[in-house]
Order: sequence, then C-alpha cells, then structure tokens
Amino acid sequence: MRSESGVRRICLADAILEIGVEEESEALTRAVIGLASALTFDVIAEGVELNAHRCFLIEHGCTAGQGFLYSPAIANDSFAELLQQSSDALRIG
Repeated sequence: MRSESGVRRICLADAILEIGVEEESEALTRAVIGLASALTFDVIAEGVELNAHRCFLIEHGCTAGQGFLYSPAIANDSFAELLQQSSDALRIG
C-alpha cells in the first residue's frame, strides 16, 4: 500500500502457487491485479515457480515478479556478482 515515501505497490504471494490448479486462486489473482491497476499501483508477484505462472501473470497485467523460475535464493555477495554480470551482458559496444 502507500507508505510515507509515496511508494504504491501491491505484492501477490500465496495465490501464485495455485495458478493452473485452482480457479479461485486465479480469480483472486486477476482481481488483485485489476484493483492495483485501477489504483495505479505496481504489482509484484512473489513465488513465481513455473512458466505457467509467469505467462498467466503477464497475460493479466503483472509484469514484475520473483521466484525460483528466475533464480533460487542467493547470498548478498552472489547477488552483487549476478547484477554485475547482468549489467555487463546488457552493454552494447
């Protein structure tokens, strides 16, 4: 929700794991994404483990997420190294 810094963000978590399994979880996920969109909040999905989760979220307007589909949990030092490698890989020229 809204903090003192003006950050407007909603985090989706537990319902993500049931995408493709339970219609109620999918409906809840779509509703939260729709509500966030109407309020001009960002939506971040936590626990994205399968490509089916990712595709569902993108199809319904959630384009930010984290989870084992992208990377397992890593230590701070490893994260800094991963960011540097990603930054280097994105450079052109």
